[in-house]
Amino acid sequence: LRLEVSAADGESHERMERVIGSHLERFGRRDGLSVAWQ
Repeated sequence: LRLEVSAADGESHERMERVIGSHLERFGRRDGLSVAWQ
């Protein structure tokens, strides 16, 4: 799965990565899903 995040500034970008990453990891917990941003 490939996701791209864009935001108005660096702080917003980091927050979006945290929120999206934590939600995806929670939804995929049973399957051992982990999120790695590049």
